[in-house]
Order: sequence, then structure tokens, then C-alpha cells
Amino acid sequence: MMGEIAVNTGPFVSEYQRSNQIMQNPVAIDLSAYAANYSGYIKYQRLFFIAENCPALKYEALKLAHDYIKKFTLDTEAYNRIFETLASQNITDDTTETNGSSNDVPANPTGAVQSVSKGSLNGAGFVYDPAWIQKTCSDATHQRELLETELKNAKANFIKEYIRKGSVKLGHLYLNMGQLDNAMKYYMCSKDYCTARKQDINMCLNVIKIAVYRGMWSHVSAFVTRAENLSDEPDPSARKSSTSEAEIRTSNQGSITTGSPSSAGALNAPATASAKSQLAIAAGLVKLASSNYRDAALCFLQAHYDENALENDFITPSDLAFYVTLCSLATFDRAELKSQVLSSPSFRLILESEVQCCEILNAFHQANYAACLGALAKVQDLFRLDIFLSGHVSHLCHAIRLKAMCQYFTPYLTADLNMMARAFATTVAELENELAKLIQDGSIKARIDSHRQLLCALNVDQRCSTFANAIRIADECHLRCQAAILRSNLIRHGLAAKQPIPYEMRAMIQPPARWRGGLSRAEQSETV
Repeated sequence: MMGEIAVNTGPFVSEYQRSNQIMQNPVAIDLSAYAANYSGYIKYQRLFFIAENCPALKYEALKLAHDYIKKFTLDTEAYNRIFETLASQNITDDTTETNGSSNDVPANPTGAVQSVSKGSLNGAGFVYDPAWIQKTCSDATHQRELLETELKNAKANFIKEYIRKGSVKLGHLYLNMGQLDNAMKYYMCSKDYCTARKQDINMCLNVIKIAVYRGMWSHVSAFVTRAENLSDEPDPSARKSSTSEAEIRTSNQGSITTGSPSSAGALNAPATASAKSQLAIAAGLVKLASSNYRDAALCFLQAHYDENALENDFITPSDLAFYVTLCSLATFDRAELKSQVLSSPSFRLILESEVQCCEILNAFHQANYAACLGALAKVQDLFRLDIFLSGHVSHLCHAIRLKAMCQYFTPYLTADLNMMARAFATTVAELENELAKLIQDGSIKARIDSHRQLLCALNVDQRCSTFANAIRIADECHLRCQAAILRSNLIRHGLAAKQPIPYEMRAMIQPPARWRGGLSRAEQSETV
């Protein structure tokens, strides 16, 4: 049956949660204000992620997810997941109290789940509501049957627009029910019934949304490319409609001048800008998931912030500012950081929503590395609460620190390790270990003088290095010339191996029979 589907275990589990570290320390965040920035499926998935990775915020996050799911969605599986999490926590607490420091949890917490199901209070302060489950399942079944009937009638009459709308509505319904597989199925079904470019782009955005929720990054990349190609093509249906509207308008006004077909394009400009921003963000998430941080920053920078252009199902402008800040600091040089981030007119509006990002970027660009790394350390725990960024925070912050060390030493011939340690808020011994790794991988061309506690740059003679480079290039040219001469001599003496001609190609290159037997006497006399 169409309504049956396997239980969805939730997105991002295989890729993100295995690399995350549980944050034992409390995080200074207003979780209610944070959750208010999101809506739909991604909202309670982010809250689940916070509950699983930050025990200090667990009950508050589950409470917010519980209230939102019960009020705005039909996702009974997510509702049950909340109480299963609470039941597992109760079993863990009981086991710890009984066995001291033991962390072993029973594999089947059936008794705790049943006690929660009966309506007993739990640590989060709310009870399981079986009546809501029954009512929600009934409502979801009723809505699904109505939409399936409408879609069946549309297919019987073969009305393409109604078939497309019916498929999209069913996709929205299944997404609201938390059934991502069926939502993806119906969004994909609408692809064959799109008659305009805008409909094709919306179909791609719907598929991209589900693919991001499920962590299917290859699908995201494929449909981002498809939507970008569609957005660059002219829309013939829009052109026809705008031309017909212009003709009607001119006939009603009694004017001789023809209407401009660009009016429809002007009306669709906000929608196009919003779609391009969403595609840029989705492409950036693909690059971020593959740890390609430079390309991720470049994709995120293509998202424009205006009244309606940054309405996204995944991240907010604040998240975008954090993503660009971390990825650009880790991969951009100073000139690129200034031109593409700090001086970007479109991204400057996004940066204004996050003062902390502005402070971090400006401090790094002004070589105030102590302030930059200090501000970065303060918000590092906030980054770990982000469902997309959490698995990359440690690597990005480490890369930013190493890059700051390289830029700190670049203008000097010698640097005092004591001053450098104070600038990076560390000890001399730890600094020497970090610098040794940078010297080994070639990031810094220097040597450490542990006795005098100095970092000394290698004294490279530019004149000698230029001559050595010229001699190396001349030797390479000499070897290439000798190889070319040897090859020509081998071909001249017939010693070069020839590739055999395939049997299928022999008939095509075989000369005519009269050419193989020579010319006849009549042909020879004519030639003479």
C-alpha cells in the first residue's frame, strides 16, 4: 500500500554523530530563541541532535521538540523517539545508581518505555499522550486518502498540472509525517509533469531538501547541477504568457506599442534569487560534507541576503555567517579574505546579523591572532551544536590556528618563542611541538633554536636558487630533446611498434582493387 513505509531512523546519523564528541560542559545559549529560527522537519531534528550531544540541554531540547511536533506536525515516529530517549535515560540513571559507576544499559528498555507510555512523568516534565497518537494517525490517513483520490482522478483524466500538484501535495504530507522515503518518491514523480522552468526548479528544490535531510549528498549535487542549468535557460512558457498578457494590455488600452515581455521576468526575479541562494547553500553543504572547505566557502558566498532571497529549509543567515567565517579563515589567504568576505557587499549584510563573526574575521585580518583565537574558542561550543558543522569544528579550528602561526611568522627572520606563545595563549613547549609539525610538512621554512628559544627562518640565497632552477629546467629540456630524436630515428628505421588495425576498420581503409592491381594499359596511355 502507498501509506505503508519503514520507520525512518532520522538523517545525519551515519555521517555526523559518529564523529561528534559529547559536550559535558553547559553551553551559554537561549535554546528557545535558537529553535525559533527554524521550522519544519529540520527544527526538531536539530533539537534531537542537541539533546543527544549536549546532556546539559537534553531535557530542554526534548521539551521544545515535543511541543513543536505535537502542535505542528503529524510525525508520530519522532514523538515516540522522544519518549524512547527519555526511557533509555531513566534506565541509564537507575543502572548507575544501582551499580555505582557502571555505564552498561540494557539492550531492551521495554519496561521503561511502557511506564512512560502509561502516562508517568519523566525528567522533562511531560507525559506520553496515546490519544494524540491515535488522532494524528487517523488525520494523516484521512488526508492521504483524499490526496491519493485526487491524484488518481487527475491521472485518469491525464491533466498534467493536477497530477503535478497532487504529487507535490502528497510529498508535503509525507514530509510532515516524517516519512522521507515516500516524500522523495512523490517529489520525483512530479518531475514528469512539469511544464515550466519554475516548476522544474521547485521540483529540484524539493528533492534537494529531502536528500539533505537523509544525507544523500550525491543526489543533492546532481539536482543542484540540474536546477542551475534550468535557471540559466530561458523559460518559453513565461515568455508566451508575458507576450499574451502584453497583447491583451495593449488591446485594452488601444495603444499601438507592444508590451514588454520582461515584466514577467521582473515579477519572477525574487523567486529566482531565492532559488539561486538555496542552490548555493545546498552546494556548499555538499562541499562541507566532503571536507572541501574552500569550495564550501565559495558556494556559501554566492547566497545573497535580501528580503526573501535567503528563505532556506536548512540554515539561517546566522548559520551562514558562521559557516563562511570558519571555512574562509581555514582556506583563504589574507587578500581573498579581504576581497571576497570582508569587502563583499552581499555578504556584509549577512555578517551584520552576527557581530561575533565580524570580530573574528577582522581580528584575523589585522593579525590580532590572540583576540581571534580567543573569540573563536568562546563560540566553539555553539558550533558543535550545529547539525551540519559539528563534525568539522575541531579540524577547522585547528587549521585556523596553524594558519595563524604561519602568517604570524611570515614577515620575520627570527621570532621569539616566548612572545609567540603569549600571542597564541600556550606554553613554549606546546608551541615547539606545533611548529615542528609545520616545519616537517613544509608550511614554515624555518628552524627552532631551543637554546635561545627562537624560531629562525632559513636563509635562502635567491641568486643561487634562481641559477639552480634554470639549470634544472635546461636539463629537463635536454632530456626531452634526446627522447624526441631517439623516437624519430626509431620511426625512420622502422623499429617503432605500430598498433594493429582492428578488423572492422580494415574494410574502410582498404584501397580499391584497381589501385591494388595497378593501372590498365588504356589508363596508362591516357596518363601519358
